[in-house]
Amino acid sequence: MEDAKTKIKTYGVDGVLVGRSTMGNPWFFGKHEPTQEERFQVAIEHSRYFEEKHMDHAFFAMRKHLSWYCRGFDGARETRVKLMQSNSSDEVEAILLQK
Repeated sequence: MEDAKTKIKTYGVDGVLVGRSTMGNPWFFGKHEPTQEERFQVAIEHSRYFEEKHMDHAFFAMRKHLSWYCRGFDGARETRVKLMQSNSSDEVEAILLQK
């Protein structure tokens, strides 16, 4: 976000493309740096919301989003591998709360 602000100020552009910086990081536009626990809690909420709103879609469509929440900590790769095999928000919760 700081890089975006610098470019807006330096070049006078009306906006910037932030792309993947926001994936799994709803805190991007604020100054709060989330803890691993906060990331996991939001991932669980996100998966529950997906199930609630998209009951007609297979859960595997949610998996790609879950992987974005798992980065920058010991065991992140192993956690992502487990999440890529999950089939429900209950499974997501079990995987993330065992960490």
